[in-house]
Amino acid sequence: MDALARGPLKVMKYSHLRNYNAPSPRSLWIRSIDPPERATKPGAAIILTTTALLSVLPLIVVLRPSESRTWTITAIAGLAILTIAGALTRSTQALHLGAFCTLTALLFTLPAFGPWPLPLIVSLVTYAAVVLIIPKLRRSVGWVRVGTASPGVLAAIAATIILSGVALLLWYLLLRPDVSKFRATIPEIPLWALPLAGLGWAAVNAAAEEAVYRGIVMHALDSAVGAGAWSMILQAASFGVLHINGFPSGLWGIAMSFVYGLMLGVVRRLSRGMLAPWLAHLFADVTIFAILVMLVQ
Repeated sequence: MDALARGPLKVMKYSHLRNYNAPSPRSLWIRSIDPPERATKPGAAIILTTTALLSVLPLIVVLRPSESRTWTITAIAGLAILTIAGALTRSTQALHLGAFCTLTALLFTLPAFGPWPLPLIVSLVTYAAVVLIIPKLRRSVGWVRVGTASPGVLAAIAATIILSGVALLLWYLLLRPDVSKFRATIPEIPLWALPLAGLGWAAVNAAAEEAVYRGIVMHALDSAVGAGAWSMILQAASFGVLHINGFPSGLWGIAMSFVYGLMLGVVRRLSRGMLAPWLAHLFADVTIFAILVMLVQ
C-alpha cells in the first residue's frame, strides 16, 4: 500500500516533463535577441577597454604605418591580458570580445592576404571555431538571432537604405575623392557578371561587419553599460574609426560611418535581430559597388 501511495505522487511530480521540449538550435536562431546578463564593474571595465583598443588599432595602422607593427604587438599583449582578466572575473561577454579582438589584432601582424573583407572573415571564422570548442562561449552567443519584422522595423530599414545611399552619392559627386584603389579591386569580368559579383561582395561584407559591430561588440557593450543608447553610440564610434581608410575615407569616412553605425544599431535594437541591419547594410554596399563600376573612370 505504501508503494501504491508513492506511485501517483511520483507520476504527478514528473508528469510535466513529458510536455517539455528542449529548444532546438533552429528555435534559438529564430528567437529575438535578449539583453545579456549585466557584467560586474570589473567586467564592464574590461569590455570598455577592449573596445577602445579595437577602435585605436585602425588609427595606428593608417596614421603611423612605420610604427604600426610595434604598436599592434603591444595591443595584442594588452588584449590577451584583458581576455585572461575576463576569464578570471567570469565575465562571459568580456571573454567573447577579448577573444575576437585578440585574433583580429594578430591578423594585423600578418602580410595582407586578400582584399577586404577577407581578413575580417578569417578572424570571424577563427573566433567561431574557438567559440564552438568552449562550451561556456558556445552557450552565450546571444546575438545570433534573426529577429522580428514589424512596420516600424521595415520603415527603419527603408530610411537607412535611402539616407545612406543618398549620402554616399553626395560624398562622391561633391568631393570627388580618389577611390581608384577601391576600383582596382574589382576584377575584369564580363558585364553580365558584375551585378552578381557586386551582390555577392555586398552580402559577405555586410554580414562580416554586422557580425562584428552589431553582434559581438554591441552585445558585449550591452552587458557593460546596459542595452540603451550608450552601447549603440560606442559601437558606432568603433565602426566609424574602422572606416578611416574605407569608402568613404578620412574624417568624412569616420563621421559618416559613425552616423551609419548608429542607424544600424537602432535597426538592430528595434528588430531585436541581425537580419534587419544586414539587409540595410547590404544595400549601402551595393550602392558603393555601383558607384565604383558606373561612375569611377
